[in-house]
Amino acid sequence: MAGGKETPRQKMIGMMYLVLMAMLALNVSKSIIDAFVAIEENIQIANQNENGRGSQIRKDVVAKVETGDTPAIREKAKRLLAEIDKIDKLTAEQIQYIDAIKMEILSEIKESEELLKEGPEDKGFIIEKAFNASEPTKPIRFRLANVQNKDKYDEVMRIMGIANTTEKPESYSCVSKFAKGKKSGIDLWNSLTNYRATICKILVESSSNDSVKYKFKDPEIKQFETQESLKAEILKQFSSKNWIVHKSDSSVVSDIYIALTKREMVKNEHEKGKMEHWIGKTFNHAPAVGALASLSGLQKEILTARADAITIIKGRIGGGDFSFNSIVALATPKFAVVQPQSEIELEVRMAAYDSDRQPIIKPDQGTLKGDPANGVGIVTARATNGKMEFSGTVSITDKYGAQKTEKYTAVVQVAAGGGALEMPEYLVLYQGYDNFVVPSLSGALDPALSAPGCSVTKTTRDGKKGYIVRPGAGAKSVTMSVSGKGGDGKPIKGISNTYKVKRFPAPVVKVSTISKSMGQTITAGLPGDSPLRAPNFTVKSVELLLGDNNPTFSANIPGSAVQKLKVNKKIGISVVVYNPITKTTDVVSGELKITN
Repeated sequence: MAGGKETPRQKMIGMMYLVLMAMLALNVSKSIIDAFVAIEENIQIANQNENGRGSQIRKDVVAKVETGDTPAIREKAKRLLAEIDKIDKLTAEQIQYIDAIKMEILSEIKESEELLKEGPEDKGFIIEKAFNASEPTKPIRFRLANVQNKDKYDEVMRIMGIANTTEKPESYSCVSKFAKGKKSGIDLWNSLTNYRATICKILVESSSNDSVKYKFKDPEIKQFETQESLKAEILKQFSSKNWIVHKSDSSVVSDIYIALTKREMVKNEHEKGKMEHWIGKTFNHAPAVGALASLSGLQKEILTARADAITIIKGRIGGGDFSFNSIVALATPKFAVVQPQSEIELEVRMAAYDSDRQPIIKPDQGTLKGDPANGVGIVTARATNGKMEFSGTVSITDKYGAQKTEKYTAVVQVAAGGGALEMPEYLVLYQGYDNFVVPSLSGALDPALSAPGCSVTKTTRDGKKGYIVRPGAGAKSVTMSVSGKGGDGKPIKGISNTYKVKRFPAPVVKVSTISKSMGQTITAGLPGDSPLRAPNFTVKSVELLLGDNNPTFSANIPGSAVQKLKVNKKIGISVVVYNPITKTTDVVSGELKITN
């Protein structure tokens, strides 16, 4: 173009065209490099945000350890904080390991050692924020715009163990003072897969309690065709004995495992019929800044997994190990009958509430007295005449932040005299049980209860003053009376009622199926319509009614016990159950349906 028989002018034009083409090529390359710098900057911002999200959640748990509403919440928060700290220690090691590889790359591409430290941007320093031991999960904040040798890639390939082959990355021992003792290459891949297995194991097994032991065994998934096939493989794990996961944890465990899973071997686009390792695919001929951006992307995946995992662990503090799926709003007058112009108090609550998340109460009538505490809010109003009807809403927030709202209603009868015996939980008295009775007497300052033939003890339950009444042995009925004095000290005519005495309800078996692969844990409780406070029944033994040979187990029946039985077949069981309240033992029957 600039030679041959062309005129000097034509030769000059041709040479200038060559220079222009070279400059355009350089500009394209520079644009690509600058794009990597911009990508890295965005990823680092995301990393700071994800690290902050996880750290804030941990601070919330620390606050629960120090200021939880009850000793039980504080103790539980302390136990779960220990599990979060395991995840943070694991994450910090991984973040610092990847930062060390970044420093190794910057050192090997001959960036000035004086500038590989924290310093001002206008002086050319590459590090904006260095590692801080007080924030061990926070990545180093780099300024890739200040890197001089952004486009070098031979050093990157050597450090990532793919200088000789992209199919089988080799182990590389770091040599710079910033990363000495660390290994890259295939060791990075092994470290990532170990992080995936360990964080899932901690998350799953930290749900375990005295009754149930949860389990996670890494299936070591490295190859899959599509995301759908990967999800299908994960679903198989939930039905196997390798993964025994709390129901509320299953979706997050699945999401974390999938997010941290990479296809180990992929097609080599440059050599037909050959494969290359994920390390080779990611870092082959990658410019230094591109490799650094890829490593920052790995750190983001790790920090996101950490934040998601400890969010789930934190959610276990408030609502207990077992979630409820139905709730009922209750509004209970402190006195069923009051005198005109006296103050009315309503206790408004959820039938199932989380002591760490107080209900939000909005009365249509009356005024909310202070903030709700211990799951109860007090609504007050001034009595007028006749029947007074009250309504409003009560809301509660679940462990994931969703709010459930229910309507409540209550009726208070206003009368000039008379009295009432309020039994907020029971219609009868139960033998061997602490029957909680709240007496009320219109106008009486401190109504007293008497129940001949029973032991009667003053107590306070859920902020309400009342009596524990335990019928004597053999009693068939009990007559209870309420009496009291008014503000002037004069006796107020009381009332009395007779109540039947019944045996404490026998427990029922609470499960109806048994899996041939996973077995079943037999539990017992009160019938679903029972108004009583359920004790923690203990299943002492379970006998499978199979015919001539009936095996007996503890509460946990292995799947092998029904392995030979057909699916959908029903078998009877005989269960020995101990009631710690009445200190009695019952033998109850049940039926289990065989499932796979």
